[in-house]
Amino acid sequence: MADVVSICNLALSYLGDSANMVAINAPEKSTQAELCSRLYPTAVSALLDMHDWSFATKRKVIPELSDEDSFGWRKVFKLPSDTLRIISVKDYIPQLSDRRIACWIGAFPDHDPVEADFEVKDAKLYSDVNSAAVEYISSNVDVSRFTPTFVVALSYFLAHQLVGARVKGKEGQALAQSLYKQFQIALSTAKTKDASQRQDRIHFVPSWIKAR
Repeated sequence: MADVVSICNLALSYLGDSANMVAINAPEKSTQAELCSRLYPTAVSALLDMHDWSFATKRKVIPELSDEDSFGWRKVFKLPSDTLRIISVKDYIPQLSDRRIACWIGAFPDHDPVEADFEVKDAKLYSDVNSAAVEYISSNVDVSRFTPTFVVALSYFLAHQLVGARVKGKEGQALAQSLYKQFQIALSTAKTKDASQRQDRIHFVPSWIKAR
């Protein structure tokens, strides 16, 4: 299982570095550790934002902000603090089943109605739904949840970010180009693998619902 240090060491190894860090947050940081502690969080956030990763996807019903100006939308909602990017918004209508157990109607996970329009601004979501159920990419994903192919893509992306500070001149420029090409290949593989973990459902939505 990968951890932050092993990912950073893998990235450094692509640069021909010794890649023998044991920690990136030690009191007396090496140059390697200093660079990795500064660039790693940005690299992770950027890569998470590039795809709807299954391991980073969360679903949640979010609270309404009744005292906020809706700017032309029906309602305003407060986004989760770990929201990196919204994938979709749907209208959540809680209803009791025959067994008197609350279930999702018109939202996740068993029903898939037409997705609602929305706008995101200042950690708030604006939409015309009555109650917002959001599917989003979380910015707070434990490294233990990263898939092996995501780790490889991340290490190449981090190496590409590190190369300017570790390898200078034409050699550094050529290495940066090579690393970015390797990153693109690794990213494509990771996306394909991740997509295979999802099962798309085909739902019939009556025309009268679509017209609402």
